[in-house]
Amino acid sequence: MFIDTHAHLDPRHLREPLDELLDRAAGAGVSQLIAVGCGLEASESAVRMASEHHGHIFAVVGVHPHDSGDMSALEFDAIAGLAELPEVVAIGETGLDYHYDHSPRQVQRDVFARFLKLSASLEKPVVVHTREAEDDTVSILREHAPLVASGQLHCFTGTMDLAEVAMDLGLFVSFSGALTFANAGRLRAIARAIPLEKILIETDCPYMTPAPFRGSRNEPMLVPVVAGTLAAEKDVSISKVAEVTSRSARVLFGLPERTVEPPLVFPAGADLLVAPGPDATPERLIPMARRYPKKRIRRVLPLLVDGAHPSATEIEAVRRLAEEMGLPFFQNTVD
Repeated sequence: MFIDTHAHLDPRHLREPLDELLDRAAGAGVSQLIAVGCGLEASESAVRMASEHHGHIFAVVGVHPHDSGDMSALEFDAIAGLAELPEVVAIGETGLDYHYDHSPRQVQRDVFARFLKLSASLEKPVVVHTREAEDDTVSILREHAPLVASGQLHCFTGTMDLAEVAMDLGLFVSFSGALTFANAGRLRAIARAIPLEKILIETDCPYMTPAPFRGSRNEPMLVPVVAGTLAAEKDVSISKVAEVTSRSARVLFGLPERTVEPPLVFPAGADLLVAPGPDATPERLIPMARRYPKKRIRRVLPLLVDGAHPSATEIEAVRRLAEEMGLPFFQNTVD
């Protein structure tokens, strides 16, 4: 159902075997992941993961603007070499970050331009990071617009003006857990205004854990939480958000289609959605549901899958799950 279009999965961020993280993601309906490398070592790791999990994980290689001041010519050449590999579907993340100024601003601008040129030369999209640097980001993107054909404005927290420029230049606007934060009313208003066809979803894990799971470690299985918030803001079904954002991700990054078993239990916003069916027994549902702290969940809802009408027995299994977790149960189904 879902594609996490931006995740940091290199060894610095993993606290457990990758297969366990992937199993949890698949259980929440996350069919594919984009592993983003920041720096040569992380980029090599992303490529290795993509090679070992062909068709499931895809790599993006680049240097974060924080580290652009330390990037040597040899490192850039090595990353450029990696970028030619078929496992690599985009260049990045790259861009500008003036919040901390970890690297000199002029160096950031120069490195950003170099990666945009690399993106154009390889005809691969670019993954753009921008923070408190909108004017310069827009200026550089426009300067390279004849070359840069597509991309992702990742972990978007900017203004509507920035979103409109990005879309005009062929970029998709990508929302992370920031969309769910209590103080993100302005950001949610922008999400409502942007056509769903121009939106991607991501975790940016292990950062940006979405509400109501703030305080716990972010991971790809939580990307449906972002999707649920987006669905509520745009007044569409979560299945519609999954369908449209996944299609856009496949178009942008050139991903093959990959299906996973429909998820039995996954969070969307603060709701825990449960897909009724013959496999949705309390014995199976309860261990899956316990992955998510019940104190962070507001209620349990049955999810209507492909227009199916759950039987009384299946609804009773969902009700028993809600009782086991001590949560309210609402029978009105959500498509």
